[in-house]
Amino acid sequence: MPKRKGLLAVVLVGLLWAAGVGAAPQRVRLPEGNAHGFLIVRTLAGEAIAYGELVQKPTRGLITSRLLLHFNDGSLYDETVAFSQKDVFRLERYQLAQRGPSFPQATIAFDRKSGQYRVRQQDTKDSEAKTARGPLGLPPDLYNGMATTLMKNLPRGTGATVQMAAFTPEPRLLKMEVTPEGEEKVRLGK
Repeated sequence: MPKRKGLLAVVLVGLLWAAGVGAAPQRVRLPEGNAHGFLIVRTLAGEAIAYGELVQKPTRGLITSRLLLHFNDGSLYDETVAFSQKDVFRLERYQLAQRGPSFPQATIAFDRKSGQYRVRQQDTKDSEAKTARGPLGLPPDLYNGMATTLMKNLPRGTGATVQMAAFTPEPRLLKMEVTPEGEEKVRLGK
């Protein structure tokens, strides 16, 4: 798979940035629980480029969700998020590790309890690693790693504006508009 880091960064920033729109914590309509799914990531042409799984479980009053993807080129994407869901969704902990030809190497972690973040990023194997750490005020509408959960909880025909933290390696809060585009029926078994 060719390197598309620059394009990916531009697309992500373009998708995540929304000027002048207020964000707010998202209400829980459909509480989360145990889930285990197996995933295939495909190109637009239908070629499978990654396989993985999503495991979600309640743990000590929080929902912990882990998305693990192994790419055909040897890249790895490993994202874990822990959140509460009393009345509104609230991100408590976040951790991301990615490496391989498809991604710049990165480890990112932050949590609400300590109010701290730590980041280590390396754009290429030969480039110098950048590190950063320090305080991070987590707003109540911060939802890294929770896009699917938020989409399932939006009332039909509505969208929402929420925030995500991006690291360069210092943190930046970005507004993201999420809006469902449609539904697809899935049939299992007979």
